[in-house]
Amino acid sequence: GAIFQAAPMSIRHSTITGNTATGTGAVGGLVLFDRASTSLSANVFAGNTGVTCFRRTTSPVDNGNPADGGYNQYPSGDTSCSFSAAKHDQAGDPSLAPLAANGGLTQTRLPSPTSPVLDKIPAATATGVNDAISGSAITLCGAGALDQRGTARPQGAKCDLGSVEKVQVAPTVDGPSTADYAVGNAGTPLTYTSTGSP
Repeated sequence: GAIFQAAPMSIRHSTITGNTATGTGAVGGLVLFDRASTSLSANVFAGNTGVTCFRRTTSPVDNGNPADGGYNQYPSGDTSCSFSAAKHDQAGDPSLAPLAANGGLTQTRLPSPTSPVLDKIPAATATGVNDAISGSAITLCGAGALDQRGTARPQGAKCDLGSVEKVQVAPTVDGPSTADYAVGNAGTPLTYTSTGSP
């Protein structure tokens, strides 16, 4: 449905959701011929048919799990990629908005204000895995990092998981700057309005 792997690859900061396939053994996520030459880091997987990492056992032979670079969001109960909480991988619903034009050249799914994918990756996080093509170490949330739309990472204290970095706006508070009250007298209620995202 989403990716059919037949050569070494590293998938990082991708959102792979809502992919479907039909027929016997249909997989909407990743079909991996050579799991040992695949690494997964800072991705969001949700709503794909079948398991996330289908383990192809025909030639070339099944030779292990994909390298876990950590910080992946995946469906609860799906053990197909062998993700681990020790690597900061987390199971559950990523709480994403529908696919829409949110800037950039392609449509994206923005995390909701309460999404568990927000602010997860500390700056300059070493994954412990190397890029399948260049061989260089993969670092997440590095200096100059951009999301799929070209938005700078991080927008909050840490980088978000997946392909989209949720733009955050520092909160502001509007209302009276002073209030005068006297002991024993009821005061006039004051209203303050705050804005920001999230």
